[in-house]
Amino acid sequence: MMKCVGMFVVIRNHKTRIRRLMIRKNRAGILILTLLAAVVLGTVPALAKTIHEEVTVNTVIIISPAEESIISSAAAKVLRHIAKARGAIHNKDLEQAGKDLKKAHKLINIIKTSLPTTKVKDHISGR
Repeated sequence: MMKCVGMFVVIRNHKTRIRRLMIRKNRAGILILTLLAAVVLGTVPALAKTIHEEVTVNTVIIISPAEESIISSAAAKVLRHIAKARGAIHNKDLEQAGKDLKKAHKLINIIKTSLPTTKVKDHISGR
């Protein structure tokens, strides 16, 4: 037995290294499984909650096609007045620019008051 002691030591060391590697791999595997379980268990309650959304829409003012046409032409006039005001500013005629912007502002207020309005209520709850 004395002659083979060196060989047994080598085989024993080799088996010890393999065991150490297997233990390290098992520890890494256990760590990965633990982290995965924590993530899954942490997200399951969040997924279990259902989101309920309730939307109610009430139309308050309805406009006719004729009124829609009038609003559309008023919007076009607003753009024209703004373009005129920009031209007046470029020509350094600030008085004319102010007048054009006042006209545009007046038309914008008219458009705002005549647009159709709708009340929308949205209620989101988690159950």
